[in-house]
Amino acid sequence: IAQNILDNTQKKLENSGEEVFSEIISRLDEISDNFSRLISVVDFTGWALGVGHQRNFLIAVQNTGWSGATGGAITSVGLITIESGNITKISFNDVYNIDGQLQTKVITPQPIQKMDTVWGLHNANWFLDFPTSAGKMAYFYQKSQGVFPDGVIVVNEKALEKFLKLTGPIDLLKYDLTIDNDNFNYLTAFNVGGEKRANQAKRVFNDAASMIFEKLASLSENKIEDLLKIAKENSLNKDMLIWLNEEKYEAIVVGANWGGEVLAGAPDSDYLSVVATDL
Repeated sequence: IAQNILDNTQKKLENSGEEVFSEIISRLDEISDNFSRLISVVDFTGWALGVGHQRNFLIAVQNTGWSGATGGAITSVGLITIESGNITKISFNDVYNIDGQLQTKVITPQPIQKMDTVWGLHNANWFLDFPTSAGKMAYFYQKSQGVFPDGVIVVNEKALEKFLKLTGPIDLLKYDLTIDNDNFNYLTAFNVGGEKRANQAKRVFNDAASMIFEKLASLSENKIEDLLKIAKENSLNKDMLIWLNEEKYEAIVVGANWGGEVLAGAPDSDYLSVVATDL
């Protein structure tokens, strides 16, 4: 409503032809532009916070200890459900447990076929273009869990460690363990100490990841600005990437350079990219 009032006022002043209004018209131009950006942010925030409709976001944790097209191997996945501004559910699981529940069989890309005959979420991030990989991740999650996410967010252990610094230590009572910056890196070494040690580390890591996001969701107001700074830093470093299923809001992510897309067709986009992936 306010935007319409601004636009109508500006048109009336312009149609008057009075020179005296030129400075006011210029100022209204600036106000209108700022208002448009504000409306876009408010609209996006309302959508992301589940105002009027529940939102589900898939969080995939990538371990940089293994090479992968989008930054590492997917080890854990979680779903965050948001409704009317409140997080109603957070659950993380080992990616192979999710793949074990797949209700469909998809032939893998040709280079993977000597290793795996059936494609799944654990190697869905096969494509350098993150929106393409994220779309595959959302597809496989739906085929396993029956929910197609509104968005996919990948984070690596570097991003989680920065979030952990903000939340403070995480107490995991059932393991009699406190997760902090001193021992967090050890938790990501799933291949250390044999299969039993690796399975234990995965369970601890999944519970720790859930707790980190629960604590991020309940941060005090004075820490929200720090959270946004860390999220921006993670995204610019590509330690965190975001894809949203709705084109309108995905354009905002791309505009902020948080999307990890291959810039095909853009100026100076003629480049060679060599991608290494551990299978």
